[in-house]
Amino acid sequence: ANGYAITSNGFNSSTLKNCRIEQGSNTRTNSYAIYLQSGENSTIKNNTIKTRGSTLSGAENHGIYLKTYRNSPVIENTINTTGQEDYGIYYTNSNSTNITQNKIYTYQKYSYGTHSYSSSFSIINLNNITTSEQPAYAVYLQKVSANNNITNNNITISGEGAHGVYVKNVNSNNNIIDYNIIKTAGRYNKAVYLYDNVLNTKIRHNNITESGLGDDGIYLFNTNSTEINNNIIIIKDKSSYGFRINSYSQNNNIANNNVTSNATGSIGLYMI
Repeated sequence: ANGYAITSNGFNSSTLKNCRIEQGSNTRTNSYAIYLQSGENSTIKNNTIKTRGSTLSGAENHGIYLKTYRNSPVIENTINTTGQEDYGIYYTNSNSTNITQNKIYTYQKYSYGTHSYSSSFSIINLNNITTSEQPAYAVYLQKVSANNNITNNNITISGEGAHGVYVKNVNSNNNIIDYNIIKTAGRYNKAVYLYDNVLNTKIRHNNITESGLGDDGIYLFNTNSTEINNNIIIIKDKSSYGFRINSYSQNNNIANNNVTSNATGSIGLYMI
């Protein structure tokens, strides 16, 4: 059943500020704390949001949802999601979204801290994002999400098969991933993962600590023309990789990085 705490369709230049929104039922699905559609130039600031949903099946509740809504800052919000397949911030066809200084926590699998779908020219900066289930995604750019800046975020992922920064699909190009602190725990997690014909990404000056079994610091899969420079990667658990590059990834520049490991079976640079 759908539910909306705050919804707007076709309105511009709104301010949503200092609200406390908490979902009352843990059986609700497809619900939205803040839902803005078909507009621009609104501000969502300093709100406290908590979504609830089933932990056994897909709840798909959303803290903040922007649809075809551009040039809007989402700043200084605190968002907690507790259901499966929940979203802290989801924005689709919403260019020039500024997501800054938010605190986002997800607690169930298949959940997302921030999820961009076909949204470009956005900023994801100075956020604290924590995921704690398997799999989950802290920052996810998908399908023609290009020319975005992901900078100065503090990201912690745990569970199994989770991703810190995940860029997927053709035409999600020309993104910058700089100066983030990313920590992995659990097992088989990826701090930064570029997948499926992603082009011209810059990954620079990130500090990555891998504390889980079989984790990857930076993984390129079918990814070309990536610049990976001046990153620090520390590997603390066995069978993990600093960099993992598959054979279909071409013309990538990997230089001036520092990988440290004393873990059994770990590899600094692994080309498949």
